[in-house]
Amino acid sequence: MRLLQAARDRLVRIVRRQPAPSRYHAAAYDETLRAAARLTPYCMLTSGMVALVLLPNLGVGLIPYRYGLTAIIEIVVALAWLTSWRAHRALRGRISDRDRDVHIRMLMGLSLTLGLAWSTMPVMLFGPADANMRVMIACTCAGLIATSLVMMPIFAASEALAIPLILGSFLALHRTGIVLFQWLAVLLGIYAVFIILATNAIRLLFERYTLMRLQQDDQQDIIQLLLGDVDQRVSRWLWETDAEGRLRFVTPGLGDALERPLAWVEGRRLIEIVRAPRYQSDGMDVEMTDASKLAQCMRDRVVFRSITAPVRRHGTLRWWSLTGRPVFDENAHFIGYRGVGADITEARGAEARASHQARHDLLTSLPNRQAFTEALRAALKELGRRSEAFALMSIDLDGFKAVNDSMGHAAGDVLLQAAARRLDGCIGGGGLLARIGGDEFMLLQRNTTVTAMQTLAECLLKQFEHPFLIDERDTSIGLSIGVSMAPLAGDTGEALLEAADLALYQAKHDGGGCFRFYDTGLKQIAQEQRALLRDLREAIAEKGIVLAYQPIVDAQTYAIRGFEALARWRRPNGGSVSPDRFIRLAEEAGLIEELGGWILEHACQQAATWPDMLKVAVNISVGQLSGRSFIQQVSEVLRRTGLAPHRLELEITESIFMDADTSSFGVLEGLRDLGVGIALDDFGRGFSSLGFLRGFAFSKIKMDMSFVRDMIHDRRSAAVVHAVVGLAADLGVVVTAEGVETVEQLDQLRRQGCTEIQGFLFSRAMSAERIPDLLEELRRTGSPEPDAPADDYVFDLTLLDETP
Repeated sequence: MRLLQAARDRLVRIVRRQPAPSRYHAAAYDETLRAAARLTPYCMLTSGMVALVLLPNLGVGLIPYRYGLTAIIEIVVALAWLTSWRAHRALRGRISDRDRDVHIRMLMGLSLTLGLAWSTMPVMLFGPADANMRVMIACTCAGLIATSLVMMPIFAASEALAIPLILGSFLALHRTGIVLFQWLAVLLGIYAVFIILATNAIRLLFERYTLMRLQQDDQQDIIQLLLGDVDQRVSRWLWETDAEGRLRFVTPGLGDALERPLAWVEGRRLIEIVRAPRYQSDGMDVEMTDASKLAQCMRDRVVFRSITAPVRRHGTLRWWSLTGRPVFDENAHFIGYRGVGADITEARGAEARASHQARHDLLTSLPNRQAFTEALRAALKELGRRSEAFALMSIDLDGFKAVNDSMGHAAGDVLLQAAARRLDGCIGGGGLLARIGGDEFMLLQRNTTVTAMQTLAECLLKQFEHPFLIDERDTSIGLSIGVSMAPLAGDTGEALLEAADLALYQAKHDGGGCFRFYDTGLKQIAQEQRALLRDLREAIAEKGIVLAYQPIVDAQTYAIRGFEALARWRRPNGGSVSPDRFIRLAEEAGLIEELGGWILEHACQQAATWPDMLKVAVNISVGQLSGRSFIQQVSEVLRRTGLAPHRLELEITESIFMDADTSSFGVLEGLRDLGVGIALDDFGRGFSSLGFLRGFAFSKIKMDMSFVRDMIHDRRSAAVVHAVVGLAADLGVVVTAEGVETVEQLDQLRRQGCTEIQGFLFSRAMSAERIPDLLEELRRTGSPEPDAPADDYVFDLTLLDETP
C-alpha cells in the first residue's frame, strides 16, 4: 500500500501544479446543479410549513392579506417542489446545455418569487403589529434569510431568495421611526452582507471540493491504469524484493493468491515461487519460456512488463502476470525490484476461449480461415527451416447450392455439418481441415507425399458416395478436389493457394466428383483465362460483341417465323471465341447483366425494323434472371425500341433452374404477363425437364440438337425426338428442332409433327445487314406451300444446300 499511496501523492502534486481542465469545471458545475436540485425541496418545505403555521395566526387585522400571502407562498412552494423533483430526476444522467439553462432559470425564478412574497410580510405586517408579533415577525424573517443558505450551490438563486427578504425587513424596521429599530436595521444590513459573503464563500468551497473529488476520481483511475488494474475480477498485488530477489514486502493479495500466510511468502525468492520448468498441455510438454525470461530479466536488472509465468498452488497450475522495474539507491546501487502482479488464470482461460471462437467456424466447429492462414504460415516456416514438405487440398461440395436453394438454409446448414464430419473423419494426424466459407474447405497436410495425398483424396471421394439423411430425405452431393504440393507448386502461401484453386477448377471442368493435382499447364490455362477476361471486359465496354441471326422456319410451310439472336466475339488478335465460353466467363466475372442487357436491347432494335410477323429469340442466363429488376428492364427495352411484346421470345436453359432460386418462376411469370414468349432451350440435355414443364407453362420447347443429329442412325435418339414432339403436342406448345442439316432429318421431323426447324439446312447465322436481302430473295424465289399466307417469306426446298 505504500507504493499505492506514493503514486497517489505524486499524481496529486502534479495535478495541483496544473490548472484543472475545462471538462472538470463543466462536470463540477453539473454537480452543483444536481446538489441544488436535491436541496431546494428542503428550503421550500421550510417556507411552506412556516407559512401554514405563522401567517394565519398573526394577530393583525389584515386577514385577506394574510391568507392571500399564504396561498401565494404555498403555490410557489408547490411549484418549486415539483420543479426540483423533476430537475432531480432529469439531471441524473448527462446534462445538456439546454437542460442546464432551463433548470437554472426555473430555480432562480421560483426563488425570486418566493423571496418577493415573503418580503411583503415585514413591510405590511411589522408596522401595525404589537411587540410580541414584531418579535415573531423578526425571528421569522431572520430564519427565512438563513434558509437561503440551502440554495448555496446556485448563488444567484440564493441571492434571489435572501435579498428581497433583507430589503423588506430593512425597510420595515426603518419605517417605524423608532431609533432602536433603525439601529437594528443597520445591524441587519451588517448581518446580510455577512450572510451573502458567507454564502458565496461556502459555494466556492463546495465547488472546490467537487472539483477536487472529480480530479481525485480521475487520479484513482490513472493509478489503476498504471497498475494495470482495469479488470476488477483479477486479483492484483504489489511486491518488492531485495538485491538477492527475496520478497521483503508484499500486499495481502499475494498471500491470498498462494493461499499462504504473508510470513511464509516474505523472505522467499520470487523466481522460486514462479519456477515451474514444464507443464502438460493437450498431452504435450511445453517449455516455460516466460518463466525463463523473468529470471533473465532479474539477472540483467532490466524492466519487464506483463510477463506470464506459471505457479503451482497445491498441485493446481495458476498463471500470473508480473511487471517490475529495478530500484537503485542514491548511490546508484541496485537494491531490488518493485512491481505489481496479478493472477490471470481466469482471464487467460477466457482469452483462450475467445481465441478458439475467433479461429473456429461456429457452424461446423472446424478451424476457420484465420486458423488456416496461421497454420499455413507455420508450415511455410518449417518448409524453410527443415524442408518439410506439405500439401494443400482445396475441396468444394458439388451440388450443395441446389440442395440449399431447394430445401432451405436450415437443411443446408445440417448438410454442411454432416459433410464436415465425413471430411474430418478421413484426415489423420498432421492434417488441419478448415472451412473457408460457404461450401469451401481447405486441408493442410504436413509431412506428406503425392501418393499419400492421392490415397486421401480417394478416401474423401468414397465418403461421399453414400447419401446424407437430411430432413428424413436421402440427399446426395459430391466433391471436387484440387491438390497442390509444396514446394513443387510453389514456396509461398499465395502461390500454393492459387495452385490448389487451379487444380480444383480443373476438377470441376472435368465434371466434378474427382480430384486433380496441380501442374504447370494449369497455370498457363489460368493466365490465358485472365487474358481472355481482360479482352472480354474491353469488348463489352467498347461494344465489341456482335450479333448474328439464324432463321427459325415453319416445319410445314418453310416460312420464316423469326430469328434467333446469337452473340459472336472475335478477339483483337483475330481468334474467335465460342459463345459458350465467353458467356460462361461473363457469368463467372459478374459481367453478364451488362452484356445480356446490351444483347437484349440491340436484338430488339433490329427486330423492330423487320416485318411485323417476324419474332426475335434472345437467350438469357441465370445472372440476368436472378436480378429483381429484370422484368422492368425488359419492359423498358420494349418501350424504347417500340417492339411489340409478343414479338420477343426469351430462351432459357434447363440448367437455369438448378442455379437460380425458386423466385425464378415468379420472374418468368412476370415476363409472361408482359406478353413475352418463354422458350425452354436445349430440352433434355441432362436435368429433370419434366418437372419444370409442370411448374411453368412455356410457350415453346427447343429440342437439344444432339438428338436431332443422331436421330437418323440412332433408334434411341429417334425415340426421344418422337416423345418430345408428342409431349409438346399434348401440352399445346410449339416444339423447335435445332441443328437440322439434311433433308432426311427435315422429312422425318415433319412426319412426326415437329412445329419449327432451325439449322444449317436453311441458313447459317447472318449479320443484321443481310436479313433484308434474305427476305427480299425469299419473296422473289420462294414457293409457298398451299397453306402458307401470301405475305410469308418462304424457303424453296429445291434450292436448299445440305452441305453443313
